[in-house]
Amino acid sequence: MSQDNAASIAEFLLKLYSSAQGKSVALFPEFAIEELKRFVDFDMALFGLIRPAPAIPAGVHCSWTHIHREPTNMVEEWLTLCSEDHVLQNMKKELGRVRSYHVPTVFSKREDAKILDFALRTRHINLAAVANSYGANGLCGAFSIRRADTTWKFSDGENSLVQLLSPHIWEAIRINRTIMAGKVQGLGSEPVRGLCVSDDKGTIVFQDNSFERLRQIMFRDSSTYRLPEILAKSLLHEKKQILEDGRMLFTCKSVANLRFITATLTSSLHKLSIREKEIAKFFGTGLTHAEIADELRISGSTVRRHIEAVYKKLEIRNKSDLSFLIHTSQDRCVEHVLSALEAAVI
Repeated sequence: MSQDNAASIAEFLLKLYSSAQGKSVALFPEFAIEELKRFVDFDMALFGLIRPAPAIPAGVHCSWTHIHREPTNMVEEWLTLCSEDHVLQNMKKELGRVRSYHVPTVFSKREDAKILDFALRTRHINLAAVANSYGANGLCGAFSIRRADTTWKFSDGENSLVQLLSPHIWEAIRINRTIMAGKVQGLGSEPVRGLCVSDDKGTIVFQDNSFERLRQIMFRDSSTYRLPEILAKSLLHEKKQILEDGRMLFTCKSVANLRFITATLTSSLHKLSIREKEIAKFFGTGLTHAEIADELRISGSTVRRHIEAVYKKLEIRNKSDLSFLIHTSQDRCVEHVLSALEAAVI
């Protein structure tokens, strides 16, 4: 994987999970498909949540689908034939593994005549497909992309990209369907996290704003383009590195010659009293001592004493650090990216 590809994938992940928290349930799957086309081109696509259902003729129950550039009745017809679908059977046997197929070759036997006719009518000639475990009771997230051209087969490199990105797409869809349906509120305010991608020599190919700020807090004189040497060396042999008495945690996930590195600043906001939290949030968002005193009807000296206590408890040095901590603790995008990276199928 080249540095350019690594940077593009990291940007894709951040955009995917960030958008999952803002786009409607109706629009998000199509957005994810169009973003995937930056890496792999295709004509048609299908997302489907399926589970085994031996009691019905089809053998599977499809609880949710999204189709891209397909006939509206395609899924209904496929469900009448899916018990004969060798591709679906392979997907369920090899969860998490992407396989590509030339459909006329797969369905070449006499008993495959009906499903072959269906595939030719819907122009499913070359396809890449994968199923990922989605939850309990055998629920799977099935995902396939299709090409109508008989000679336009999916390459091994394209299959690898689909295998890398499809679990993230399903995780983002799950987040989108959960959050936008109003079933969860936010995550907790701690910890603050950032994401970085570097090569095995420590050169940074991508970092988000949170990681850059955390790196500057920990290593004030470090280069913008390279990991600090002490950090790069320590992560060569350790998946986790804790620095400064546990205040900062760096974790590393290696993929080929690349490292996906997360920085976590363990927030101490929970250590503050109710009044200290109140004053810290006012101060961190730009209010002066006098304005806070007026707002809370307390003296300026009381505000000053509380802020000094906040600095000590949070182990920060100035208003800039406090403002960063307050604002980034509200950012949920990186939290979702990290959760998916930890569970990625690579």
